[in-house]
Amino acid sequence: MSGHDIGYVTGASGSFSLANQNMVEKIRDLVTATTRGTASFTGSGLNDCAAGGTYTGLVDRTYRVQIDLADTVDTFKWSKDGGVTWTAEDVAITGAAQELENGVTVTFTATTGHTLNDYWEVACTSQGWTVLRYEQGEVDGNHRLILKGCGLTGAEEIFVGFIAYHNADADYYNIGVMACTGYVAENSYNTQPNAFTSGIPANNNRIDYWVTWNSQRIAIAMKVDTPVYESGYVGKFLPYARPSQFPYPICCGGMLSGHAATRSSDTSHSIPFKGNRANFKMRTLAGTWYQAYTMPWGDVWITCGASTQITPSPSAAMRDTGGEYHLTPVELYEPSANLFGALDGIYHITGFNSAVENTVTIGGKTYVIIQDVWRTGFLDYYAMRLD
Repeated sequence: MSGHDIGYVTGASGSFSLANQNMVEKIRDLVTATTRGTASFTGSGLNDCAAGGTYTGLVDRTYRVQIDLADTVDTFKWSKDGGVTWTAEDVAITGAAQELENGVTVTFTATTGHTLNDYWEVACTSQGWTVLRYEQGEVDGNHRLILKGCGLTGAEEIFVGFIAYHNADADYYNIGVMACTGYVAENSYNTQPNAFTSGIPANNNRIDYWVTWNSQRIAIAMKVDTPVYESGYVGKFLPYARPSQFPYPICCGGMLSGHAATRSSDTSHSIPFKGNRANFKMRTLAGTWYQAYTMPWGDVWITCGASTQITPSPSAAMRDTGGEYHLTPVELYEPSANLFGALDGIYHITGFNSAVENTVTIGGKTYVIIQDVWRTGFLDYYAMRLD
């Protein structure tokens, strides 16, 4: 239940005339995609079972259909965990399509003549997200997407959103991210329960993108215009607590405070992960949105090299060690000594002798290096894991 995609969208590459609108559509398509494989046979007898249907589940499944009676009418049992447990037994073969669950069907050509214990397996995959709402400009020309994720356990409810908003006269074509604590169909996008929003400058003509996701969070980096690099993260972070202690550790970060009317040419906006910024907040146990501080940018020992330096000094910043580039977790904290957790798949990395769009491979995982808009100092880079 994870993946990544690297590519680009334009004003002509999708269903709509603006690249930011096609980017939201692309995110929807990527994180809600499912696959249903063919029926793979194991046995010595008649092989006549075919899989069908569109898988609608939220978690990866391996369905097993196994002959449990060979008689005048054969029967089968089926499992959704590869035969560890059985969901149903003694199901008579009809010769027509028979649904297992979540849209998956099996069809046998013959109703008899099978061999006992022969079986077929059908692998199905899901990205863990479902669409709750997708507006395509019907209300005011803006496109709005609200998603629900099932989390890493497959049984959670994580609510996030994306919006493509623009103003041709002001020449901005942006994307917004949103996190909330529930979904109410009657509510507007911005008035979903306890919603927090942040904007990301984008483009109407072309957006080069890196999107990475799992079933609890979605992260995006985009190259637009001159170029500059824009980033966003929405969904859960990894809490330093048990689920019973911190059941909904959600955060939301873009480049702007709210859905601001700001172009990518603006020189003041910055990545959400860097320090203590209004465009990045986390949901606390008290039920409020907190403007979290982030490590290691908030740690002068790491980013500056001396505890007495208040302003980060690129000349003293952490660099590679013998050509090895180290990843440092981006941790959320407050100065009063509370440490909440770390972002999922987002890391600080030095920009020393490196460049944007470089990749590093550590522990079999690939990470792409993204810079902070136009900035190219040692402290202006982070690494995003390509799931």
